[in-house]
Amino acid sequence: MITAAVLPLYQALLMGLLQGVTELFPVSSLGHA
Repeated sequence: MITAAVLPLYQALLMGLLQGVTELFPVSSLGHA
């Protein structure tokens, strides 16, 4: 049951990491668009 509360945390971290990577790599903007 604890994992249910931990999942959102991991998702938030992943999203933050993805955003940081997309900012570093302008090429990723193409995939975003």
